[in-house]
Parts: sequence; C-alpha cells; structure tokens
Amino acid sequence: MVIALYTPGCGYYANPTKKRIGRSDDTDFYTATSIGSIFTECVAAAARSLMGDTFCQSATFVEIGAENQQTTTVPSGFLNHRRSGCNEPIHLEGKCVVFSNELFDAQPFDRLVFCNGSWKRCGVEVVENTLHPCILPDCLQNLQPLPDGLPTSAEEGYVLDVPSGAERLLKQIFADSWEGLFIAFDYGKDWKDITRHFPEGTARCYSKHRQNNQLFSNPGEQDITHDVCWDRMEVLLKTAGCNQVQTLRQETFLVRYAMDVITPALANTDDFYTRRKLMELLHPGHLGAKFQVLTGIR
Repeated sequence: MVIALYTPGCGYYANPTKKRIGRSDDTDFYTATSIGSIFTECVAAAARSLMGDTFCQSATFVEIGAENQQTTTVPSGFLNHRRSGCNEPIHLEGKCVVFSNELFDAQPFDRLVFCNGSWKRCGVEVVENTLHPCILPDCLQNLQPLPDGLPTSAEEGYVLDVPSGAERLLKQIFADSWEGLFIAFDYGKDWKDITRHFPEGTARCYSKHRQNNQLFSNPGEQDITHDVCWDRMEVLLKTAGCNQVQTLRQETFLVRYAMDVITPALANTDDFYTRRKLMELLHPGHLGAKFQVLTGIR
C-alpha cells in the first residue's frame, strides 16, 4: 500500500498529473473538500465553538494530509494557517487546531486471516509479473507481533484489515509537544463491527467513482482505502492526554458545533449553490452519515 499510494514516480498520491478528486468522469472520488469554502468555514466555526475565539486567535490551524490538487480556503479567526501533504513530515508545536479530512483511511493496514485456529499475517507475492495476495510463510509470520486485541476465535477464512497505519500516524501526531484541538473527518467502524461483521475485510479501491475490491490490480492508478477503528483511536487520544474525546457522525458534529455558519447560509435564499453544498455535507443520503468526526482536546 505504501508503494502503490506514496512512492515517488509510481504512487497514486505521488503523481501530480493524475486527477483524483471531483465529480467528472476522469476523477476517482468525491469528498468534502471538493465542496468548497463552506466546508472549511464549518470546520473553523466548530473549532471556535469547541475552543473559544481567544484560543483560536492565538493558534495555528494545521491541515495535515492535504490533497495538493485541492485549493483549501484559508480559515478565518486563527493566528496562522499551515498545510502539509499526505506523505510529508508533521511537526507541531505551541497552540494548534490540527485538522484532517480522509487521511487516516489512506494509511497502510495489516491484513490478517483466521486459518486453522489462529490469525495469520497476509502479504503479496509476484507470479508471472502479477501481484497476488498470499499468507506469509511461517518463517515470516513472527517478524512483527500481531496487533493487540484480536479475537481469540473467528470463522475459518475471516479477513481482518487492522488499521495499524492510522494508529501509528495518530501516535506520531501526538508525539510532538503541542496543545489544542484535534479534529479528523473520516469513515470507520468500531472494533466489534470490524471483527464480527466484515468477513472479507473493509479494504476497497475507488476508480472512476466506482468501488471494487481488486486491491492488486492497476497499482498506482486507483485509490486504496479501508475503515479506521474509532474506539481504538479514541483510546490512543486519551492515552496522549486528550479529554472531551468523542466520535460523531458528520451531520451531528456540524449541526452541534457549526451553527454560526449553517444558520445564515440556510437563511440566504438567494445563494442556492451554497445551500446545496451545505446540504451535501449534512444530509444522511450524501456525506452526512457516511463520514464521522473524531475530536479531542489536549
């Protein structure tokens, strides 16, 4: 996944000429940052609701995992604004509002399969210049410890995509000494759902706005994603010293914390396009229920 998504010269996100985000037929997926400035305004309003105007005016708004092809509106009400790309180093200090949109689902994951009474780590093999999934041989199974909290039993052949890369990235973010608000928009499930209700794993690909599970076809030419695990992420936030940790549906989060932006936008009957974009963010049939928001304050 690291090679397919991030390696210079061949990675999906490392190719500056490839169109990835948008509604047109030559793009692959559509996300909240595609909607425009109303999304950024809602995020900024939510930060002010959670942290207060005084804190935000003295803080840096840090967008991590920014898509280089997207022109993100600079949020108002902050001392500074900084962006870093999907695979760029992250350095945080002082007062920050750390924001990401669909970053953690694009981190590498561990694929395990329950086989003959135990969990086995999966890998990739090359057969006649074609990539194929495989169970790693016994001599390679113990090179890395298995993730914590695995079920002791499962149905034979159950595939478990453990979002280990997302958890490593979260630890990296909180390794720096900074204080403020962490806010991540993404999609995921809790550990119980992942381990009991998705026997083929949660990983999938997107190409030309169509979902498929052909993870090894067209490497570098399609997006690879998976569900993050919200309750495990919440534990990591609390371990890092965060309080007020919560995961809410996107619609719930925005309605609860961004009404300063939502109310006047809906009231302005002359601005049809902004109203329509706002409804895309909020409506359960669009992005409102598909995405969740994880927050914590340190």
